[in-house]
Amino acid sequence: MSCRTDDNGLVSIEGFLGEYELVCEDKKVSFQLEKDAEAVQTVNLIKTNILV
Repeated sequence: MSCRTDDNGLVSIEGFLGEYELVCEDKKVSFQLEKDAEAVQTVNLIKTNILV
C-alpha cells in the first residue's frame, strides 16, 4: 500500500489485526494492530536535514 501525507504530515490507515511495517525512505517502524488496543496509534517518522 502507498500513502501520501496530508498538509500536516499525517497519514491515516485502516487495516486488519496483525503486524505492520511503515517505511518512508530510509526509515522503518514496526507496529501492531491488536483487538484490545487503542483505536488510534501514533507512529513517528521524522525527516530532518540535520546531521548528528
